[in-house]
Amino acid sequence: MAERVRVREIDNDEGSGCCGSPVGAPGLFTTWISPIRSRGHRFRWSQWRRRHQARARNSHYRRRRAAVQP
Repeated sequence: MAERVRVREIDNDEGSGCCGSPVGAPGLFTTWISPIRSRGHRFRWSQWRRRHQARARNSHYRRRRAAVQP
């Protein structure tokens, strides 16, 4: 699975300021790439999400059963 990354451009004060550099002008911007979240964070979030989805699914079935029974 490909890792998602955040790309941030850092202005070297050689460009035009607010609008950035023209296409094909090397050296005006430096690109810095870093992972958005650590693997541990993604794993914990994934585990939480799965637990939450299971809890929601069980609650849904429980409500549906209660609505059908007299």
